Amino acid sequence: MKNLALGALALTALAGTSFAAVSLADNVNLVFTGRVSVSYDDNIQLGDGTINPEIDDTIFNLTPGIAIEFGRPDQVLFSVLSFTESLTRYVDSTNLNTSLSSINLRATLKDPKISGNFNAGYSQLVANTPVSGVPGLLRRNVTTIGGDGKYSFTGEKSKIGLGFNYDFTDYLGGVGLVNSKTFTVPANYSWEVDAKQNLSLGVRYRQTQLAGATPDFTDYYYNVAWDGQIGAKLSGNASIGLNQRKPQAGKDESSLGFNSALNWKATDKTGVSLNLSNDFGSSSAGQSQKTLTLGLNATTELAANVSGSAKVNYSSTRYPGTRKDDYWSYGLSVGWKIGIVDVSAAYEYKENTSSIGGANSYADNLLSLTGTVRY
Repeated sequence: MKNLALGALALTALAGTSFAAVSLADNVNLVFTGRVSVSYDDNIQLGDGTINPEIDDTIFNLTPGIAIEFGRPDQVLFSVLSFTESLTRYVDSTNLNTSLSSINLRATLKDPKISGNFNAGYSQLVANTPVSGVPGLLRRNVTTIGGDGKYSFTGEKSKIGLGFNYDFTDYLGGVGLVNSKTFTVPANYSWEVDAKQNLSLGVRYRQTQLAGATPDFTDYYYNVAWDGQIGAKLSGNASIGLNQRKPQAGKDESSLGFNSALNWKATDKTGVSLNLSNDFGSSSAGQSQKTLTLGLNATTELAANVSGSAKVNYSSTRYPGTRKDDYWSYGLSVGWKIGIVDVSAAYEYKENTSSIGGANSYADNLLSLTGTVRY
């Protein structure tokens, strides 16, 4: 708790720090960002307490960043190039200290006939998680390139949409981990039901290429979808359809597929969001997975510049054979806006229960204090 108190002092200093944005040219701005946090984690490597010990620690993180904005979000073309460096330091487990970089480019096009999005990025990531029951850092580099576009027919209320996405995950030679490349191409035809709602028919093609002798996967998702707003309170998108997986080796599989993100404005100050999905995937060890996820989040305005939120997330992941993992997380947070600084205090509880037991099951409590600035 002493270290948490020191972290609180650091956040207070951040709130009083002056930052300056730089205008490089007309509609070209240089923006500075910063994030500092201190957290206490009672199980940093997600040990089960029997096979692998539960180790607690206090963790400090500093993430300075810089971004160049071309244009404005309300213009036809807007793009942002950003870079961040995340410095994580453990008080006791110093062998887990990391310095991770991330660079991203995103762009949006808004035109009455053609609209679209583009993103490209490279991120160094790490997760304190057991792999096949062995605790440690799951280190990986992720490269992503993707985009989507929509074309509106002249004089019609219908659109054609097409996208692509490439993801390459490199586990840096981790024992038992399989690098993967995923190519995704969604396509759909949508039509306007009314001024605020659209329906569509679509198909998504996805190919997952796994390193070594691990069999690749080819997936299809045939779906019908809705997006828009119903009344003054409900908005979002939802799709439902058929998932098909065709592995390079083994039997084909089919399942009900769905994906939705819905937002409900309960009151003028309170909003609730619901996320649901059911899809195929692959694990870090290259195993085929079927994962059902559910996320529920509520936010409310507690006072002027003060907000609160609560969340619950659940996922059920099935592996080949008899293994099934059930994962739950619960969280509470309070945020304050102090000038250009957002300060938040949060608590999260995570629990994973595996049908094969052993070191694959764990529980974790995380308490954190974070300050974020953008200027």
